[in-house]
Amino acid sequence: LGPNGLTKLGFFEVILPEEGTEEYENYILVSTLIGECSRCKSEELFAIYSTIKRRSGNEDVVDTVLKPKQYSTWNGYNRLTNKDDKLEFLINRISVDKEKGFDEVLGLVKQFRNKSPLKYNHYVNPTIVELETSNRSIAKSYRDNKESSKQIGKHLFWWDKKHK
Repeated sequence: LGPNGLTKLGFFEVILPEEGTEEYENYILVSTLIGECSRCKSEELFAIYSTIKRRSGNEDVVDTVLKPKQYSTWNGYNRLTNKDDKLEFLINRISVDKEKGFDEVLGLVKQFRNKSPLKYNHYVNPTIVELETSNRSIAKSYRDNKESSKQIGKHLFWWDKKHK
């Protein structure tokens, strides 16, 4: 049995907070952080959180992370078109995340909310993307903004002034 089967059997029952609440937003943020870097330390998670906050500006952070092509961990969610399928995806995902330290990261997210985000709006794992030669937009952004980059854990973070 995989994690979806266990969820359906009730072993990892997840009740999502009401959409539009701060707790719902926290759940989405936690799941994003776990999906982007499940084994990262607090400093690296805060840097990823900072990219979310900076990218969202005045927009809702849930809309920001769930926007296609923003955070690859949500690609599967974004391929779904049916609202019920999306809800099931979220419940199953958070159920799996519970096994990966969801509650611990939830505590961190609540702490992060009281801090000013770092000045990063992009990041990449340089072992996954060839930054110097790739034509991918993330690599081009990095090359144009190298001077603002900083390695935190296994990721490189930077500020891209062109990002809207």
